[in-house]
Amino acid sequence: MTLIPLGQRQPVDGLTVVGEAIRDPLPDIIELGFEMNATAFTAALAVQEVAAKVKQLGHGLARLGDGQTELHSGGVAVWPILQPPTPQIMPMSGPPLLPAAFPMIGAGPPPMPMPSDGPQLLGYRAVSTFKVAVQDSARLGEVVDTVTAVGAIPNGNIRFLVRDEAGLRRTLLEDAVREAREKAQILAAGFGKSAGNPVSISEEFVAYQIQQGIGPMLAFPFPTRVPLTRGPLMYCTRVNVTYQLQ
Repeated sequence: MTLIPLGQRQPVDGLTVVGEAIRDPLPDIIELGFEMNATAFTAALAVQEVAAKVKQLGHGLARLGDGQTELHSGGVAVWPILQPPTPQIMPMSGPPLLPAAFPMIGAGPPPMPMPSDGPQLLGYRAVSTFKVAVQDSARLGEVVDTVTAVGAIPNGNIRFLVRDEAGLRRTLLEDAVREAREKAQILAAGFGKSAGNPVSISEEFVAYQIQQGIGPMLAFPFPTRVPLTRGPLMYCTRVNVTYQLQ
């Protein structure tokens, strides 16, 4: 009897094939990240001010109409605004007494700087992060102008999304399974056999965004060749299937 180490599967005799399906759909939604800043003498006032700006931003986006934008508010962080301590001049004592036979040269050593007790609190800064999802790419510039007019600053975060991602994943999985079955039938026929029932199945899925001129933002979890794409999105599904040989 052969012992199998804990956590490992017993090897299965059969034909193992890989089926892959790749799609590069055009995105339906573009999601942009921004942050809003506000300063005040107290933390409460800073938070209230940044909340008021975000609310004003929501009204501005609503005026664009047609429900083409969605505002997703994030958290609010507050930091104290501190001024470093200012060095204070501490006078030094006069020169030591010398015999009268020696003339006094200079007025003594220069005064030494002495730091104050600590930094001075000037106020507080509140920062709110949020995302704006745009469904109509033709109005992207108008949306950015509306957001920045309120005082928001782009933080560089951008995502491209597909509205029906679940349906896309289902289609990719069906195509990958079909390809695996076709491969198994061809390989088995080459050895005078046929592919029977599957005895082992595993599936991997990955979605990532492509930065033009930079490459994929996320690496595939399995070796594969990245084809040329027409858009910034890439979806890939891989299935590993082991069939019985008959």
